[in-house]
Amino acid sequence: MLTTSFMKNYSEAKVKVREATSTNPWVSLSEIMDVIYHRMNDCGKNWRQFFKCLMLLDCFINSGSEQVTPLSRGLLQH
Repeated sequence: MLTTSFMKNYSEAKVKVREATSTNPWVSLSEIMDVIYHRMNDCGKNWRQFFKCLMLLDCFINSGSEQVTPLSRGLLQH
């Protein structure tokens, strides 16, 4: 898909939306939570990253998988 996006000269935003809505399988929730956890631990370096992680967690908690809570607890205990 990146080749198609490059050939059609899509903006970076369009490329990201195309990737997010593609037919490719999604990554696992635990992988996503791991990235969120690491980014939130770097909060002093970039407040916007921390804020976006909180927004993503809010979305997961309110409308996502029931696995978010146990995964969050597990990451916090490490």
